[in-house]
Amino acid sequence: MTSPVAASGAGFPLQLELDAPVAIARWRPIVQWFLAIPHFVVLYVLAIVQRVVFVISFFAILFTGKMPDGLFGFNAMVLRYQWRVGSYAMFMREDYPEFAFPTEGADPATEPARLSVEEAAKLSRGSSSSSGCWRSRTTSCCSSSTSRSTSLSSSRSSR
Repeated sequence: MTSPVAASGAGFPLQLELDAPVAIARWRPIVQWFLAIPHFVVLYVLAIVQRVVFVISFFAILFTGKMPDGLFGFNAMVLRYQWRVGSYAMFMREDYPEFAFPTEGADPATEPARLSVEEAAKLSRGSSSSSGCWRSRTTSCCSSSTSRSTSLSSSRSSR
């Protein structure tokens, strides 16, 4: 017997759904952690690759204003897999998660833990806030170096 749990907030780009069991068997906490170890190893490798993808995505968004579909699909796939493994490891589902890595499409409706992510049409490059900080740092650096050079020249002339 399961109780469906869905996140409210229509219009938010990330939606989580979970068909959680009402009760778990007493033996599951011991065995379930042991069975989740291979998934944790896969998640560790995926997290390393995802960091590289984040850096590539940053520069792609910076220059084009949009994340490429393949990079978005990979990040969504890692999030889905983390949600499936995390829900299994925390006893929120009974079915063993599959070692499936689809980068396109939504999670299948047969999965007890589902995650859907909507891709943004246009992403901010962050130019307005970063350029203001750059100008203020440059101005303060220039003014402090100018004041140092003025004090040095005045101390030399007094000798």
